[in-house]
Amino acid sequence: MKNLVDKNAALPAILLLVLLVACTESSNGGQVDAGGKSNQDNDAGIISDPFNHKERVDLFWGPAPDLETRMYVFDEIWETLAEEYPGFTVSELDWDEVRSTYRPQMELATSYGRFYAVLSHMVAELRDSRVFISSDYICGQLHYHPRQAERPPFFHLWDKTSVIGACATSMPDDRLLVYSTEAGNPAGLEPGDFILGYDGRTWRQNLEIIDREQMPVCGLNRTVDSAYDYNRMNVAVNNAHLFQSMEVLKKGASSPESINTDRLIGYESDFICSDQVGVDAVDPPYTSFSDLSYSPDASWGILSGTNIGYICNFNSSYLYTAVEKLLDTDGLIIDQRLSWGSSSFGAALSMLFNETHDQVIGYVKRLNEDDYFKVNFEGVEWRNLLADVDKNTFYDHPIAVLQGTKAASGGDEFPYYMSLHPYARRFGRVTNGGFLADEGTWVGEGINFTYAGRQAIGSDLNFLQEDDVTPEEQVWLDPDDVANGIDTVVEAALAWIEEENSNK
Repeated sequence: MKNLVDKNAALPAILLLVLLVACTESSNGGQVDAGGKSNQDNDAGIISDPFNHKERVDLFWGPAPDLETRMYVFDEIWETLAEEYPGFTVSELDWDEVRSTYRPQMELATSYGRFYAVLSHMVAELRDSRVFISSDYICGQLHYHPRQAERPPFFHLWDKTSVIGACATSMPDDRLLVYSTEAGNPAGLEPGDFILGYDGRTWRQNLEIIDREQMPVCGLNRTVDSAYDYNRMNVAVNNAHLFQSMEVLKKGASSPESINTDRLIGYESDFICSDQVGVDAVDPPYTSFSDLSYSPDASWGILSGTNIGYICNFNSSYLYTAVEKLLDTDGLIIDQRLSWGSSSFGAALSMLFNETHDQVIGYVKRLNEDDYFKVNFEGVEWRNLLADVDKNTFYDHPIAVLQGTKAASGGDEFPYYMSLHPYARRFGRVTNGGFLADEGTWVGEGINFTYAGRQAIGSDLNFLQEDDVTPEEQVWLDPDDVANGIDTVVEAALAWIEEENSNK
């Protein structure tokens, strides 16, 4: 069922508001007390939803296709995955039970919002960034939403840009640390501020509402569990349209303030959220998604007062050029915490390595349509970027690779390859874990569906989807550092390189 087009052609946390004040009121009358308990929690532990998202989903998006069409779309997508998806080997998800759960919901989905919500939640059961569904009507473009001012009821799961011009990263206590902002952003946020939640509730509590109401989902899932949770936390900045007030703790303040979301929802920024504070010596390749089509995807330079090269890599096309320019350095920091993907980094690897490695990454398909859990190891297709390296070049100084959960596809693969380099060390968080490959698409009734048909394996035939590419040094942005314009992950990498060089 590859490349199908349908006949009509026609997506208990540590509560965080432990503040010095007794409570703060949101515009809908909600309160959070000093212990972090919302007055919208009842004795049964169910959080109320003043916006009544479920009803709005049914009213806002208009009527669904007729019953025959709805069931046709559902069955085509479910059966395509049942016959070709190889990732069940890792997830061990009961795909038949998923069908039993969601097919009756599709029969009752009389609104277009509910029709798409059922599909997006069914696909999300796979927890795979390579299995992706969207609706042209509901999702629009992923990096921003042109109907945001209408407060459309959908869950905005895209985390690589911010519609309010401010980027945040989740802390262990579930506060969201603002680390990068666009000048003039409507919330007046600055690096070092914290976003606490919406409508008098923590963001994690609001996620419970979004999940319970089965909102339509627009955006990519993450594969590794910790990356999945991190992604859902960080998209708080893109979901102000679902709430009336945002609670913020400003840098240095002792009590939070409440911001009316009417100030935020019409801004429609596409400000890049890279999980980087950055360095003085090198500007990022671009700062807005709209610059993507005509800007280089990497930038590079020498860190001030050192002979250490720094590469800010958002893709791979310019990575070869960056490495070539920085070969005569005493160390390299390759920062790819935001990586859109692409496997065009083979030439860069060739300059960095001088030893070949056979069968690093290969791809396998399902053995047959009837067994969800068997793949064809005899038909493995090896795609090895280290089979033929340039023996005339070799980088024999420390290489720090900075990684994070926004690195996917090629962003997963690059640090995996670099783990084989004798002088490399990885810093940051786990990557996405999206070690599958796109296989085909299905289009119909405004639905765009892309699925994975190949599973990645390593040289020992292990499934790389199970490998979360955990860095040797797990370090992330620190609130005090961010407030002072310091990138904690870069500083850790720089300290390691200097120590390695001093020990030579």
